[in-house]
Amino acid sequence: MKAFWLVLSSLLVYLIQTTFILNFRFYGVTANLPLIYVVMVALLFGNRAGLVAAALSGLFLDVLYAHAVGVNIFIFCTIAILIDLFDEALFKDNSLTPLMLIVLGTVVYHVLFLAHAYFFNLPIFVGKVFAVIAIESVFNALIGLLLYKYVIRRWFGYELR
Repeated sequence: MKAFWLVLSSLLVYLIQTTFILNFRFYGVTANLPLIYVVMVALLFGNRAGLVAAALSGLFLDVLYAHAVGVNIFIFCTIAILIDLFDEALFKDNSLTPLMLIVLGTVVYHVLFLAHAYFFNLPIFVGKVFAVIAIESVFNALIGLLLYKYVIRRWFGYELR
């Protein structure tokens, strides 16, 4: 049953990202809702759920947007595994934890995506990289913190500090 909800929520996040979020751009940069989703699931529901959410979210993005299937799957799974490695040391009821993980996840996402672009000789615009990471980190952090607070209150029944 949990797998069904992960598939359904991953598909819903993908649909919201591709139909709604893409309309809100700031200097051509939008929030990365699947990244926020992967960080939240990995942080709140553990390794297995985080990896399933990462694989599904990456697959949905790869099928429609990527040059090669597997790039986003690899990146999202890497982020989910990194979060799981530090799971015991993370305070899930502190507002700074999801904020920090979403910003770090955004940086890891772009570093790994740039490595992919470099190895496949895709064009890289170095001047824009830091601006894109900064703007997307702010977007992701704001949206992620609001969503995280809602999920914590709705499903776990307590407020963040």
